[in-house]
Amino acid sequence: MGAIKKIVTAAFAAAALLAGTITYAPDRTASAGIPPLKAVPAPEWDNLFKRTTGWLGADGVYSIPLNGNRQIGSATAETKTFWTFADTNIGSVDPETFEFLADWTGTRNSAAVMTGKTPTPENITFFYGHHADMTNSNLYGENGEVLWAGDGIVIDDTIHLIATRVDETMAPQEIVMIHIPLVNGEPDFTNITYTRNLPLLYEEPGIVTISFGSAIYDNTADGGAPNPDGYVYIYGHRDIHTELFQRKLVVARVPKAHFTDVSQWRFYNNGNWETSILAVNNDWASLADWISPELSVTYINSGVYSGKYMLIYQHKTVFDKLAYRIGDTPYGPFGEEVQFYTVPEDDLYGPFYPGYWFVTYNAKAHPHLSDPGELLISYSPNVAGVFPYTSEVYRPRFVKLKLNEFADTPPFRPEVNVAAGKPVDASDNLAAAPNAVDGAWSDPAEDMWTAANWGPKWLSVDLGQPVEITGWLVRHASAGGEPAAYNTRDFELQKSDDGVNWTTVDYVSNNTDGVTRREVIPFVSRYVRLYITNPSQNGDPAARIFEFEVFKPAQTNVALGKPVTASDGIATASNAVDGAWSDPAGDKWTAASTGDKWLRVDLGKTYTITRWVVKHASYAGEATAKNTQTFKLQKSMNGIHWQDVDTVTGNTLHVTSRDVAPFKARYVRLYITKPQQGTGTTANIYEFEVYAND
Repeated sequence: MGAIKKIVTAAFAAAALLAGTITYAPDRTASAGIPPLKAVPAPEWDNLFKRTTGWLGADGVYSIPLNGNRQIGSATAETKTFWTFADTNIGSVDPETFEFLADWTGTRNSAAVMTGKTPTPENITFFYGHHADMTNSNLYGENGEVLWAGDGIVIDDTIHLIATRVDETMAPQEIVMIHIPLVNGEPDFTNITYTRNLPLLYEEPGIVTISFGSAIYDNTADGGAPNPDGYVYIYGHRDIHTELFQRKLVVARVPKAHFTDVSQWRFYNNGNWETSILAVNNDWASLADWISPELSVTYINSGVYSGKYMLIYQHKTVFDKLAYRIGDTPYGPFGEEVQFYTVPEDDLYGPFYPGYWFVTYNAKAHPHLSDPGELLISYSPNVAGVFPYTSEVYRPRFVKLKLNEFADTPPFRPEVNVAAGKPVDASDNLAAAPNAVDGAWSDPAEDMWTAANWGPKWLSVDLGQPVEITGWLVRHASAGGEPAAYNTRDFELQKSDDGVNWTTVDYVSNNTDGVTRREVIPFVSRYVRLYITNPSQNGDPAARIFEFEVFKPAQTNVALGKPVTASDGIATASNAVDGAWSDPAGDKWTAASTGDKWLRVDLGKTYTITRWVVKHASYAGEATAKNTQTFKLQKSMNGIHWQDVDTVTGNTLHVTSRDVAPFKARYVRLYITKPQQGTGTTANIYEFEVYAND
C-alpha cells in the first residue's frame, strides 16, 4: 500500500547522524520504577473489521465521537462514532483463505459510522469512493488527489479532519483541512469542503520534515475533559531524516472556537507558545522521541496513572512493540518509553512473505470506545515492498491496555551482574573504587568505596564489550552497616560508548533506602557510570557506596531441540542442539565435505538474540587441533537470505561465548570457513547455542 511505502521510504531516507545534535537532559519519568501495565488482545474488535465483501481493510485508523466526548468509557448505546481510514481495499475475498478476488480495487481513503460501543457488524456502516453516491474514486479529495486523513474534531455540526496531500512518490506536499457537514447527526459526503495550503508542513530536504495532524486532544469542558483549559491540542511529528526511524513528538494548541483558523494556533517550544511552526524545529520543543506518525494522547481516569496523560504510539514507527509514555499535562513532559505489547502478526504472517519486511505501525487509542479501567488500542499490519495478498493481513488489530493491572511477566528480567570484578575508574579515591564491584558489602573497611571530593562524584565501569543492560542496583551506606543518614540521596545511571562522553539513562532523587534496585528500558553500552549529585541525607559531602551492580537480562538457549539442517553430516546435525556434549560418538555434529560448512537452526519464531555459544572438539576431550578456527554467526528472517552478525577468527579455545548487540531473527546459522587448527577439513561441533531475552 502507498501508506507503508511512505513510512518505509521516510525511515530509510538517510544513514548518517546529524552533526552537532543537541544532547539534552533525560526524561523525568512519571513511570520510573513502575512495572508495565498488562495488555491483552481484543478479538471482538479485530473481528469487526474482518470482512469478506465491500470494505475489506485499511490503515490510518482514527475514531472521532460525533458528540465530542473522547474521555475513557464515555460512549453509550446512542453514541455515534466517525471512523476515518487511509489506503483502503474494497471488493471481495475468498471466505476461507481471505485471498482477494478479481473485483478487488483500492482507494486512498474511506470512512465508517458506528452506533454504540458494541463491536458487531450491524452497528457499523462503511463509506468509500465506489459507493453509488460518490463521483470520485476516493471519499476525500479533488481531481484524483491523494489525501490521507489524520485525526479530527467535531465543532458546530461539522467534522474537521487534518489531512496530508501526498504526491506519486508518497512524499507530503500540503496539509489540508477537510470539512464534512453533519446532517441529522450523519456525515454528508456530498458537500465536503477543503481549506488548503495550511502552514502546518515544513521541510528541509534530506534534513527534517515537520507536519501536524497526528492526534488531537480536546481539553475543553464540552469535550468532556476533567481539567479543561479551553484549548484543543494538536500533535505532530518532527522527522529527523539523518537518523533512522527518528520521529519526535511536537504539539500546538488553539482555543476551540478558533480551531479552523490556523493563524490562531500556537506551537510549543520549551515552555513557550509561539506563532510559527518553526518554533518546534529544535530538540527542546520535542516531547518524546521514536514515535510513530499516528498516535494518541488520552487522559487516564483510573489506576496507577490516574490524573495523568498517556501517549500511545508504535515504537520507531514500524517495529513490533506498542509503547506508552506518561505526562503530567497534554503537552508533557512525557516520561520514559514503556513497551507494553509485542504484536504477534510478524510471527503469524511474516513467513508467508519471504524476502519482505512484515511491519506493524501507527498504534493509537480509542478512549471513548474503551471500557472503564481499560484503553482500547489499534495498530495496522502490512508488508513493505509487496502487496499483502490477503485481507487477513491488511486490516486493523486491537488490544486492551488494563489500567489497573500490571503485566504478569515483566518484559525485562535482570539477572546477571555484568559489572562484577570489571575495571573501574572514579572521581576520587581510586584505591578503594574496586570495592564497589567486588561482590562484598559487609565490612566498611574493606568493601566500601568512598569519595569526598567537592562537586559530583562518579564511579565508572568498563564492561569490556557492549552489553545489553536492563537493570541496576546500588548498595548504600546502611546496606553495609553504616548510619542511614549517609545513604546516597540523588544519583544517576549513565552510559557511554567510549568512556568519555556520557548520557543519563535513569535517575533517582530523594532516596532514603539502603538498597536501590531499578529496571530500565534496555540499552546497549560498554561503559556505565554511577553519577552522584547529593551523596547523603544530612549534607555530609562524602559518598559511601558498598556495591554498584549492573544487570543483563535472563537468557534462554532458544536453539535447544529446534529443527536443524546442514551442509553436510545431516544425520548428526541435531546433535549440535540436543544439550549434550560428553560423548564423541553421539553428541557432536560432524561435516567432512570440502569447502565451507554450515548448520542452520529454525528457532520457530522471531527472537531477540543477545549471545551465542559454540562448544568445539576439545570441550568433550578431543584434540585441540580439531577446534574450529574461523566461523561466524548469521541471521535470517526467512531461512533464505542471510546476514553476518559476528565473526570469530584465529580461535583456539574449546568453547566460544560471545555477546552481540541485540538482533531479531527466526533463523540462525553457524557458518564455518576453517574447521580445524591445521589442514583438517572436518568440522566437529558439540553444541551450537543461541540465547535470547524473549
